[in-house]
Amino acid sequence: MKKQILIGLSVLLFIFLFYKQGLGINVAVFAIALLGFTVNKFPAIYQSSKGKFLISAVVLTSLSFAWLPDFSSFFALMVSLILLRMYAVDARLNWMFAPAVFMVNSFSVVYRVFLRNRWIEGDFKLKNQYALKLLMYVVIPLIFISGFVVIYTSNSDYLSHIVSSIHWEFDIWSLLVYVVLGICISFVYWDCWILETIQYNNSKWQPTFDRESKSEFQNMFSSVDLDLQRRSGEITLLLLNVFLAVFLVFYNYEQFFDPLVEGNLSAQTHQRVNSLILSIVMAIGLLLLYFKGGFNFDVKAKRLRRLAFTWIILNTIMVVSTCIKNLEYVVAWGLTYKRLGVFVFLVLCVIGLLFTYRKIKDKKTNFYLVDRMCVVFYACLLVCGVFNWSALITRYNLMTDKIDWNYLKGIDSGNELLLLKYAEKQNDEAGAFDQDIRNLNYRISREQRKDVRSMGLYYQVIKLPKLVEE
Repeated sequence: MKKQILIGLSVLLFIFLFYKQGLGINVAVFAIALLGFTVNKFPAIYQSSKGKFLISAVVLTSLSFAWLPDFSSFFALMVSLILLRMYAVDARLNWMFAPAVFMVNSFSVVYRVFLRNRWIEGDFKLKNQYALKLLMYVVIPLIFISGFVVIYTSNSDYLSHIVSSIHWEFDIWSLLVYVVLGICISFVYWDCWILETIQYNNSKWQPTFDRESKSEFQNMFSSVDLDLQRRSGEITLLLLNVFLAVFLVFYNYEQFFDPLVEGNLSAQTHQRVNSLILSIVMAIGLLLLYFKGGFNFDVKAKRLRRLAFTWIILNTIMVVSTCIKNLEYVVAWGLTYKRLGVFVFLVLCVIGLLFTYRKIKDKKTNFYLVDRMCVVFYACLLVCGVFNWSALITRYNLMTDKIDWNYLKGIDSGNELLLLKYAEKQNDEAGAFDQDIRNLNYRISREQRKDVRSMGLYYQVIKLPKLVEE
C-alpha cells in the first residue's frame, strides 16, 4: 500500500474516531490501525525479535488505554508507535534518537506536506487518474467554495442568517480543525524523516570499542599528560569516597538513631532524594569523564578503577538508605504518586549504577551506558503505562489507619469503584458519605454515558444501582 493511500486512510479514520469525541477506545483503535498498516507495508518488522517486541508493546499499551484512559498509558503508547515507525525506517537506529526524530518531523510537517515527491509514491499522474479527477473536480472546488462562503457570510447578515438557518450535521470549523490535525499526525507518522546527522551519529556511536579506539587515549584536557590525568582521577575519587563514607555515617545515624519528629518526615525525605540525585549524577558523570576512549584499556589505571567501583558501592548504599526512608514515609502517611515515583527513581538509580559498573568492568564505550538506560527508561514507561496505579494507591491507603480521603477523591481516574465500595461500607446513619457517594456515582455514570468511541472499558464493568440524572 502506497504512502499517499496510507495517509489518506489515516486522516479519514482519525476524523471518524475523534470528531467531537474525547479520548478512549478511539485512541486504541487508531493505534492498532496504524500498527496493522505498518506491518502490512513493512512485513520485515515481524521477522525480528525487536520488531515483535515493539508490536507487542503497541498492542499492550493500546489495550491498557482502552481499559483505563490516562496520561501514563497514552504516553507509553505514543512512544511505542514512534519507536515502531523508526524501526520500520531503519532497524539499526538507536532509541535514544527518538525525541530528536519526533521533534524534527513534528516541526517540519508544515513544510514537508508540500513536497509532493516525498510522500507520493509511484507514478501518480499515470496510475491514479481517478483520484486526480476526484481531487481536481470535487475536493479543490469544495475547498475554495467553503472558503468564500465563510468570507461572504461573515460580511453579510442576510447570507449569515440563511446559512445559520440550515441545520448542519456537523460544525464546519470543528471539522476543519480535526482534518488539519489528522493530516499533521498522519504525515508525522508515515512521512518519517531521519536527518543525515542522526544517521551519521547512529553509525558512529557503538557500545564497544574498535581497534583504533582501544589505542587512542583521549585526554580530559589536550595539554595534560596522561599520568597527571590518571593521578588527578585517583585523588578526586579517593577524596569523594572518603567524604561520601563520612556523609553516609551521619546520614544513617540521623535516620535510624536520632529521634524523629514526625512532622519533618516529608522535608527529610525530599532532602535525601535531592541529595541522592546530585550524588548519582556526579558519580556517573565523573566516571564517564575519566573512563572514555582508549583510557579504558590503560593498564596503569587499576587503582582508579578500584576507586570507581568503591564509589559505585557507596552510592548504592545511599540508594538503599533513601529507599528505607521513603518506605518509612509511606508507612507513616500512606502511598501517593510522588512517593511511588521515588521508588521508581531509586530502582532506576540502582540499574544505572549497575550498568556503570559493567561499562567500566567490561571496558565499554560511554554510548553503551546511554543505550542501555534508554531501553530501561522505555521498559519503565511500559510498566507505568500498563498498570492501574490509582487502584494500587487507593487499595493500600484504605487498609491503613491514616486515610487521606480528600487526596484519594482527587485522583483523576481508576479508583472510583474502590472509593464507592468503601464509602458505602463506612456510611453511617448520619449519612457522612452521602455526598461523596452521589459524586462518585455521577462520575461513573458520566463515563458510562460516553460515546462508544471515547469510553473507557473500566467504567463499563461497574454496575450501579441507578444512574445519576443529569
